[in-house]
Amino acid sequence: MSNSPLFSVVIPTYNRSKVIRNCVDSVLNQDFKGYEVIIIDDNGKGTSEQLLTEKAIIDLTLKGYVNYVVLNNNGNGARARNVGIRLANGRYVAFLDDDDEWLPTRLSDHYRLLSKYNELEGSYSRIARYRRGELLSESTFNKSGDLFVDLLMLRSEMFTSSLIIRTDILREIGGFDERLKRHQDYDLLCKYFGQYKIHCIDKVLVKINADDRSNMPVFNVFEENKLFFLRLFEGQISALDVDVARGIHSAHFTELEFYAIRTFNIIGIIKYIRYFKVKVFFSKLVNRLIKVKI
Repeated sequence: MSNSPLFSVVIPTYNRSKVIRNCVDSVLNQDFKGYEVIIIDDNGKGTSEQLLTEKAIIDLTLKGYVNYVVLNNNGNGARARNVGIRLANGRYVAFLDDDDEWLPTRLSDHYRLLSKYNELEGSYSRIARYRRGELLSESTFNKSGDLFVDLLMLRSEMFTSSLIIRTDILREIGGFDERLKRHQDYDLLCKYFGQYKIHCIDKVLVKINADDRSNMPVFNVFEENKLFFLRLFEGQISALDVDVARGIHSAHFTELEFYAIRTFNIIGIIKYIRYFKVKVFFSKLVNRLIKVKI
């Protein structure tokens, strides 16, 4: 590996000792080699899952292929990613979730984009969703630019594992908000947009494995987190066109209604019933049947 890598690949891991090796191998199999790999173990030092994770990648750490960092106590994905951002030596940070995988040209495609746009601030690619090894769907969203409104309207498909952003920008905007249990990537991108633009690499370069449903929160936690997220950006939202601002709130409240139905939360169903739309509901139902990450 280069002493001055172009990319710092940050992989936070929690309770994924069985799949972390597949994830890391997909990085080591990249056809572009100017990178470093930083694995942030958020299981808690000395726990059984931490020890199993360490065992799964011990040969890679001994050979110096990865920088394996163990946090003393479990926090959350935002904290783990922020540790990775602080440790990054690369010009860009490329994020990868511990149960996802990259196609071999993920980094080289960004590098080719860099040769076209020397001051490239960030990029994302399209993704493919798999369950038990079977292809479920591919994302189609492929816009570039300032996508603040698309993001808040819930129209975009920019997954954390598809993001590559300049390291200095990530540090400038404060990284991930560690108070959020969900929408951590939305928060990061909301802070990014307005100041910076992003380019889409219009092809599938990330494999999202939708096998693990263990991280789905109860409705009350999901609601609390979403409302807190909206409050964080209420100033920017209220400065938008009235119809756009109304559409953003409606999109999120519709998602709350859907989540209440999905989790059989009667109070939530009643609370957000006026946002129930039959067409949207069935569209989301079909989509969520093949999605895990929210």
